[in-house]
Amino acid sequence: MFKNKAFQGKTINIRDAIHGFINLNHIEQKIIKTYPFQRLRFIHQLGPTFFVYPTANHKRFEHSLGVAHLSSKIIKKLREFENFEITEQDEQIFRIACLIHDIGHAPFSHVGEDMKLFEDGIDHEVMTSKIISETQIGEFIKESLGEEALQRVLFISSEKASPVKDIDYIFNELLTGQAGIDRMDYLLRDSYYLGVMYGKYDLERLIETICFDKEDGIYWEEGGIHSLEQFILARYFMFLEVYFHKTRRSLDYHISQLIREFLRENLKADKFPSDVNNFLKIDDFKIFSWGLEQEDFRKIFIEREFFRKIQTESSEHPKPEEIIIWDWLSNEIAREFNDTEFYVDKAENAPYKFEKPDIKIKKDNKLLPIHEVSTLVSNLRPLQKIRIYVKLKKLETIENFVRDFLNKRGIK
Repeated sequence: MFKNKAFQGKTINIRDAIHGFINLNHIEQKIIKTYPFQRLRFIHQLGPTFFVYPTANHKRFEHSLGVAHLSSKIIKKLREFENFEITEQDEQIFRIACLIHDIGHAPFSHVGEDMKLFEDGIDHEVMTSKIISETQIGEFIKESLGEEALQRVLFISSEKASPVKDIDYIFNELLTGQAGIDRMDYLLRDSYYLGVMYGKYDLERLIETICFDKEDGIYWEEGGIHSLEQFILARYFMFLEVYFHKTRRSLDYHISQLIREFLRENLKADKFPSDVNNFLKIDDFKIFSWGLEQEDFRKIFIEREFFRKIQTESSEHPKPEEIIIWDWLSNEIAREFNDTEFYVDKAENAPYKFEKPDIKIKKDNKLLPIHEVSTLVSNLRPLQKIRIYVKLKKLETIENFVRDFLNKRGIK
């Protein structure tokens, strides 16, 4: 992996279900052996999705290893371009940034952010920066690679510091961009562990067709269009069929309730701790084991008495007038029923962000964003699914209320 002996030392190979063997050098092993990184073994990649897809038990730990592995795979390809100037120290810094990019995730991953359980101004990227800076991980980086390396890792992984070298912008794009290696790994990994085909795409072709030059930066050759389309569609369908699954969204809501109750009872707080030491003490297993001792949560998760979706729901790409109707309906339900009896869920995501055109294709010697080259991508629209979830004993009552509301307004 590295020629420089400073980055070699004793290496180990970890077998991975997605990438085969993942090679780690002595610096990376030091980081992996820290508590903040080992904690990722207890943070589910997809929150409570394992209650819907029983094999979805993969964690942030193995995803982080996978992203580090892909970092070297993509750098190996980019080294083929003469004007891609990178030192072994640069690559080591990039690998470390990829390895620890998710270290700030809260219990049950994105549920906490979606349900606003962080203090204002804090998200998992801010916590990632704080954990790197305030624990032995930051010390290991400085001891092994120098103070400047720590600042570079913070920028590449979370943009919470200033870049030191121009290549740091490239590294950040390769990690977090719309066709970045973070997404490359989690789509394949999630698809594999859930047992679905939606997230599959041609990883080898995607990497093989990536290009670089100093003037244009990262782009793909024209022959990579179809693999990029496949990749973007894979993410679209994973959101549609898995991440926005009707039961998973209900369980997200209940998990957020469980987290709130855990924080109130055990930490006397309504939000996750902003202090690194206290934040690192909580994980999925600690919260869920506490929850199973509470009768209400035991009924929800073990006896499956979670909120059920009413039959009527919005379209996947609602027009403004449809959103107005749903907002109106939500307000009417809130007037008629107790807020402990229902929950209005709004699931939103853009599979491709037109305002951030960082996937570029070189066609006829011109560099163009993919949506100007691909009819398929140009026609993608943001997903927005509005659903109403209710207590089982109120399901028929609220179903009828919604039906009457829509019928009186001539809406089917």
